[in-house]
Amino acid sequence: MLNKVTKAFTLWNKFRFLKRSRLEIEALQSRKLRTLVAHAYATVPYWRDFFDKHHLKPADILSVKDMHKIPLTSKKDLVGLDRNQITSTHFDPKALTPIKTSGSTGEPFVFFADPGYLRIVSLDTLRSKIRHGLRPRNRMLRIGGDQTDLKRPANPFEQMFFHTALLSSFTAPEEILPVYERFKPHVVWSFISILYSFSLWLETRRIRLSWKPRFLLCSAEMVHDFMRRKVEDTFGAKIVDRYSTTELGVVADECQTHGGYHLYEDSIIAEIVEIGGLPHFVGTNLDNYATPFIRYNTRDVCQPWPEMTSVCGCGLTTNKIQTICGRDNDFLKSPDGQIIAPTRLIYLMRESYHVVRKFRFVQNSPETVRVTLTMKSKGAPVDFADLAENIRRVTGGLAADIHLADDIAPDPSGKMRIIHYSAGEPE
Repeated sequence: MLNKVTKAFTLWNKFRFLKRSRLEIEALQSRKLRTLVAHAYATVPYWRDFFDKHHLKPADILSVKDMHKIPLTSKKDLVGLDRNQITSTHFDPKALTPIKTSGSTGEPFVFFADPGYLRIVSLDTLRSKIRHGLRPRNRMLRIGGDQTDLKRPANPFEQMFFHTALLSSFTAPEEILPVYERFKPHVVWSFISILYSFSLWLETRRIRLSWKPRFLLCSAEMVHDFMRRKVEDTFGAKIVDRYSTTELGVVADECQTHGGYHLYEDSIIAEIVEIGGLPHFVGTNLDNYATPFIRYNTRDVCQPWPEMTSVCGCGLTTNKIQTICGRDNDFLKSPDGQIIAPTRLIYLMRESYHVVRKFRFVQNSPETVRVTLTMKSKGAPVDFADLAENIRRVTGGLAADIHLADDIAPDPSGKMRIIHYSAGEPE
């Protein structure tokens, strides 16, 4: 019981934090940063070597204003390192939980989380849901991950207040539908690509859902406008897009009052750093002491929100970022090396939405891009030569290798990125 009271009090403080002054927010971040850096240097071999290599000591990092002194790190620096190099010696290895990234970037990566950090991530996740309308005794359908469990709670703490059903990322639409109609969820939490595919499946069968949830929670994928419109129309509910990463936890979620994404700055220090001509999101998680991520380049491309001079219309004081544009390998490259924004291809494909059901672009060489299409009906008219010419035009000369398929399989993680760069390591 004491543990539950402690969690409830921590959650209450997390809600209060969202309305703190900038001075209070930065003071808390600086305090947590000093503790994290000292811990990482003392107990994590990778970070001790990293700081020594760059002639840094924990005493050099006293506040968020000192972040620039620390060089960036990324997944490519950590993949392949021995567990003992990146994990704190402070913890009993048996007490740590292995966390595996999805591998959707082609670089699966395993790191470790301590129990305290997992509790914080759970509370940050719960705060996000409650902030957007989840209420006690509501029903939540989670479609994602690798488990299907309709009987047992996914999270014992949350199950005190909410009823949760789990379906795996690979559950077929014909299996999702009866669970949805029977369970009647107030909140549906999933990847946007799963909800979009489900919406298309319903459309082809002229099935209309009999139940409208309170809201839809999406995370871990870019929510494209055309997907948002289709899914919101199908479910009769608004999407709340939450930005989270496996390494950094819950980072931010949408402010549906005045746009942008509010950062959860009690858990994250956020920076936007230009790399290779693109603004990358760089994050420092302030709570994972087992595997610290300090100035970690997510390779997610986004823009900073104009600095707020007053409290947001929704009442929060935390800083914002603008819409997440995607990963740097969601951007194709022209033969002469120019970066091609995914929106250019998405707007191009809008001209074919009346016949094309799904599409995927994979650039597998500097001169070509493989385009896979699924059609709304067999024999649907599409001028491949005209489409290839338009793709060449908007990509600065890439030759389109167009293929038809019955379906487009999701990535091993269950996500489905529609634009993927695999012609070499993005700069």
